[in-house]
Amino acid sequence: MKILCVCHAGHVRSVTLAAILKADHGMDAISAGVWGNNHATIDMLCAWADRIYPVNTDECLTELPPQWTHKVTVFPIGPDSYGHPWHPELVQKIRRLLREDPAWLAPMAALPDEVESP
Repeated sequence: MKILCVCHAGHVRSVTLAAILKADHGMDAISAGVWGNNHATIDMLCAWADRIYPVNTDECLTELPPQWTHKVTVFPIGPDSYGHPWHPELVQKIRRLLREDPAWLAPMAALPDEVESP
């Protein structure tokens, strides 16, 4: 499964989330910042991803292209109060959220218009 992890700058929360998804769960995950990339780049990354995890609601609602909202689930890390990737509290929070809800690691169900006819 291909996962795009999104935060404001793409330096702390999304980087840590993507790294944990790769290292601990073998996911194909990358991080991106909505402030440092143009709309064409964000659109291309959203097209690539099976799932999109913005780490805060404002990134989800205002910066991601609307045609990809069916792939979006907000990963509830919240605002950046950590300052750097691999901050112990950030790592602990991400690992706890993944452990408590295995749905984060499961493919999204196909939407009705994506189901192929027999």
